[in-house]
Amino acid sequence: QIKAETDALKKNSAEWQRLHPKVAKAEKGLSKAGKTANRISFTFRRLFGILAAFAAARLLIQGFKSLIKQAIKFNAQLEITKLSIAALFVATTDVKDAMGDAVSSTQQLALAQKEAARQTQLLRLDALKTAATFEQLLDTFQIAIAPGTRAGLASDEIRQFTVRISQAATALGVAQHQLSEEIRSILAGTIQLRTTRIAAALGITNEDIRRAKEAGKLYEFLTDRFSAFGVAGEEALKTFDGLIGRASDGLKQLFGAATLDSFEQVKGLIRDIFEGVTTKTDDGFLKPSPDAIRAVSGILDGLGTAVKEARRLGQELDFSDLVPITTTMGDALSAAFLVISPIIEGIVKGVSAVANMIQRMLAPIKALA
Repeated sequence: QIKAETDALKKNSAEWQRLHPKVAKAEKGLSKAGKTANRISFTFRRLFGILAAFAAARLLIQGFKSLIKQAIKFNAQLEITKLSIAALFVATTDVKDAMGDAVSSTQQLALAQKEAARQTQLLRLDALKTAATFEQLLDTFQIAIAPGTRAGLASDEIRQFTVRISQAATALGVAQHQLSEEIRSILAGTIQLRTTRIAAALGITNEDIRRAKEAGKLYEFLTDRFSAFGVAGEEALKTFDGLIGRASDGLKQLFGAATLDSFEQVKGLIRDIFEGVTTKTDDGFLKPSPDAIRAVSGILDGLGTAVKEARRLGQELDFSDLVPITTTMGDALSAAFLVISPIIEGIVKGVSAVANMIQRMLAPIKALA
């Protein structure tokens, strides 16, 4: 019925005949506007896609740069840690050669560095079997060297004790960075229940430590007491936190190993630069290289000349000379605005008129709806 009434209105209404051209024009305009909107929408989708691709690429580059930075930092820290471990071996043990003979201090450090490198490599493997990271095990191992040596433990025994107490700490909820007091107290036999949670949990007493030392069985005693945590430590690796920790630690070690050659090249470059800018005196002291001094002086002399010239120009500058120039520029800007202002006003009025016309054209259609 509504359709019939509409058809009748189209045929018989003079009003419709009058409005029909305007409605057709409006429909054509709306169709054109729809196509334009579709093109704009497609353009924006492409633009957003391009921006998303650039954002993803930017994040990827940033992530790669961060990994490289962490790998270099990892290798630098590892290098320092190896030297620290070697120094602790020299300070706490009587380092001798393979024949058991005493050696010089330089030879002691060289032998200690080899042992430090060996222990570090073994700790890499141990880190993949525990929830503690390689860096945490390294820190704990350094803490355990001095008290472990005084307690009569060998370097391998100290490392294995480090792994076991780390596993115990994970199982008992003790933070890895809190193990220093636990290690010193257990190995020295100065346990206090208030400050040594692990010893208290295992029921280890100072008397137990004393008897084990006297019998020369301290390592065996500690291994037996901590054995249960080895099983618990293996189970901890299967937890979410354990898997995340192992994955993160594994990636660090992977990138550290992959960038080791580049790291050595960077070190060599820095060493070459240092040797290029310094020289040794006859007394064995270091001083800046004469060539480097001349090169830097040339740059600084040129900079000094530029500063002097800038100061001279500043002193000679008379701001009263700038007043006519700035006044002319101001007048020009004012005149330009007076010219542009009517154009802008006309554009605004034109847009407003078009908007009003569109509203009038759409009014009959709204009335029919």
